[in-house]
Amino acid sequence: GGTFSDREDDFERSHNFRYEEAGAARVVSHPRQVEGSLRRQAELGRKRQAKAEASERRAALKEKKAAELRRLKNLKKAEILERLQAIEKVSGGAGSLEGVDLSGDFDPDAWDKQMAAVFNDDYYAAADPELAAELEAAEEAGVGWGEEEAGG
Repeated sequence: GGTFSDREDDFERSHNFRYEEAGAARVVSHPRQVEGSLRRQAELGRKRQAKAEASERRAALKEKKAAELRRLKNLKKAEILERLQAIEKVSGGAGSLEGVDLSGDFDPDAWDKQMAAVFNDDYYAAADPELAAELEAAEEAGVGWGEEEAGG
């Protein structure tokens, strides 16, 4: 019986340790990049290309928004210049509004000073031919300006 006993011990050992893995004492590792693998490189290439395309789309969208903003700013500036010209026309060219800085931030104090310089006492003391013509027409028509009936 020595041979049967050895075979019996071998069977018992293999049966008792059947769930343990061979080489469990060492940690098995695998490389991230498998040499000679075409699939991984092709996948990385597709991802890289998709990322580049998305980046290009974002840059184009950003440039489009910037162009639209520039266009709107130019329209607003033209509108403000048009209003300034209308003000200058209505005021009879009393003071030039050319010195108005439209590109900088709005400073209310500086604006008030500039308007006070343009529309000063001289502006209000000057005769207005259009107003004089209106007053004459009103007097001829018999309409009194500022004459209200004192009723009781």
